[in-house]
Order: sequence, then C-alpha cells, then structure tokens
Amino acid sequence: MILDVNGNPLLALNIKHHHQTLPVLFDHYLKLILLMFFVMSLLGFYIVNRYFIEPLINGASAINSMLVKNDLQPLRFTNQFLEMRVLISGFNALIKQVKDQNFKLEKISKIDGLTQIYNRRAFDEIIAAQWGQAQQQKSTFAVILLDVDHFKNYNDFYGHQGGDTALQLLADKLKQIAKLNTGTVARYGGEEFILFFKQLSYEEFVNISQQLLLAVNELNLPHEASPVREYLTISAGCVFATKETVASDNISTQLLIKEADEMLYEAKNSGRNKALTKAH
Repeated sequence: MILDVNGNPLLALNIKHHHQTLPVLFDHYLKLILLMFFVMSLLGFYIVNRYFIEPLINGASAINSMLVKNDLQPLRFTNQFLEMRVLISGFNALIKQVKDQNFKLEKISKIDGLTQIYNRRAFDEIIAAQWGQAQQQKSTFAVILLDVDHFKNYNDFYGHQGGDTALQLLADKLKQIAKLNTGTVARYGGEEFILFFKQLSYEEFVNISQQLLLAVNELNLPHEASPVREYLTISAGCVFATKETVASDNISTQLLIKEADEMLYEAKNSGRNKALTKAH
C-alpha cells in the first residue's frame, strides 16, 4: 500500500505467490546412470590393470631380474590382446637373436683362428671341469704336451704361409686321434699343442702317444731344414695319473701339465721325434 502526504491510501497492490517445490537434482534415473558409470569405470580400470598394466609391470620386473643376473630368457606371459602378444613376441625374438649372437661370439672366443681347434683359454676351462669329474668318477687322467721339431727352421725355409698350413694339417690329425679316444685337444701356443684323456689304461695311453708320432709321420710333410728327419716330426711329453692318484689331493692339472712340459723338454734333448711318458 502506498500512502499520500496526509496518510490516506493512494495505491494498494495485492501480490499473490503460488507455492512451488524446488527442482530435484538427483532423481532415480540420474542415480542409475551415475551408478552404471561408476561400475563401468571400475570394470574398465580392472581390464586395463589386469591385461595391460600388470603384464607390463611383470615384464619390466622380469627383464630387470635378467639384467641383474646377466641371464636373458624369453618372456612367458600369456595375453589375449594383440598388442601385448606382438610386444612379447618381438621381445622374445630379440632375446633369441641376442643369445644366438652371444653363442657365436663365445664359440669364436674359444676357437683358435688358424687351426679351428680349442685355444688355450678354452682348454683351461675344459680341463678344470673334466678334472673335477674325473675325481668324482675315480677315473684315470692323462696329459700330452707336444710341439713341432725345429718349427722356426720350417717357417724360415717354407715361409709363414707354409708353416700355417703345416699347423693346420697337424691340428686335423690331433683332432682325429683325440676324437677317437674321447679326448680333447687345443693349441697351447705357437707350435705347441696339448691333449688330455680320461678313462684310459696306461697301456692305451702309451699307444695313443705312439699313434701321434706315426700320424704326423704319415703326413709326410717335407722339412728340409730339420736336422732330425727330412719330413716334419714332433716331440711329446706325456704324463699319466692313476685313479688313486687322481682321487688324492697330491696332484692337480697344473702339476700334470708342468710335468708334461718337463718330459717334452727331455724328449727334445734326447733326439726329438719321440714321446716320453711319466706315470703316477
């Protein structure tokens, strides 16, 4: 109501207000939609975690463990998703390639480039392992150390290429004899070669040492610069250890090789082209 200056009513307004409820923000449909969204989010998180995140974490952990142990192995995780299968297959293919290359490099590092038999490094590893087996098996053990008689004269007369060819032919013969008698042969250095055998009797071992001399003679390689023979010859020092000696703590491969070297020195000083044997 509006009044004039005298206090009399001048204008009266009648305002009516109709009561109305506030709009509902969260009705049943919206709640259902939100619930479904929450459930789908959980399901999506589970799927991503189960089939992507967990395999990646496990794979990373497995790879880290391999690196720590320096032992690369294929991953063996199964996964239904193409992307993960492709990733795992690619990694395994890479591991196979690396292992193949490492195997080739390891093999190359243990093989003498000229003669294609074991080098000294490989021989040292093999004889150490075989010595341990011989002690467990209570086996005999025998070593032969040999070299070419007057090889320097041979190189000077026929040239280094001729010397290399002679060493290759000699290595092939030694490899054949070692293989026939379940032995191992290696180039020990320069014109020196070394062999070892297990499970032989003393008589068999002496026979093998003589076979070596005959096999080299049968090569019939001319050696006009040799004061020993007109063809290539070798001298050898041989050491044989019985089962009882091998089983004791009084001997080692180092001692056997040292004694073989001493016998080789004696063979050279007593005319060459011979194999001298010592038995324990």
